Amino acid sequence: MVKKLVSLVLSYALSCGVAMAQEIDMSGFANHEKDLFNIIQDNYGTKNVRRLKNKQIVVDKDEHKLSLVVDGKVLKEYKIGLSGENVGDKYFQGDGRTPEGEFYFAYTGRGNYGLSFKFSYPSIKHAKRGLKYGIITEGEYKRIIRANKSCKMPPQNTNLGSWVVIHGGGNEDDWTAGCVALDDGESHEIKKFIVTGCSERATRLVIKDTVEKPPDFERSKFKDKDKMKAYFDRIDDI
Repeated sequence: MVKKLVSLVLSYALSCGVAMAQEIDMSGFANHEKDLFNIIQDNYGTKNVRRLKNKQIVVDKDEHKLSLVVDGKVLKEYKIGLSGENVGDKYFQGDGRTPEGEFYFAYTGRGNYGLSFKFSYPSIKHAKRGLKYGIITEGEYKRIIRANKSCKMPPQNTNLGSWVVIHGGGNEDDWTAGCVALDDGESHEIKKFIVTGCSERATRLVIKDTVEKPPDFERSKFKDKDKMKAYFDRIDDI
């Protein structure tokens, strides 16, 4: 049990540890200075977020922006910090990237950087790709698929990476190793917007990257499987 806990802590540190800093310009963020629950009251006649359906958190990696959305309407936007490797989807543990796609929230709690919101990475999409490139085993693939289909926490001990979360700790720089970082005070406001699970009242997460990439950007990362194997051999030797 202790060995497993140490492994999870190390995985969290690898996913969210300190990376290269990069200043973020903030301008044009919707309702940034307004209280979220006054906005909800004005629009929906209630401050009870749990009663609202069609809730989304949308993370735009290129814009360094996290948006709270209800029924397609942006209620409030926040500045975020990412990693120095924030262009492109996440493929494996240690690549420094933030995963892209659609997710559900599996857990909210506290971590190394204040509040921590764990979402359903690895997703089915990431598991299929991981199996194709030999990054995970057939058994790991099946466990990830099973967890996603039952709306539970996906396995956090595979080579796809683990404990990629939204957390506090500050949003002034690109300093994480793949997580999404918020101002500590704003993370407390956002926590009240998050309903975990997959019900109609649950909060969905969308992470996207609007940067235009060269045609071979992703394919070039995996055309040589021997290099991928060498990468994981190095990780095992650490």
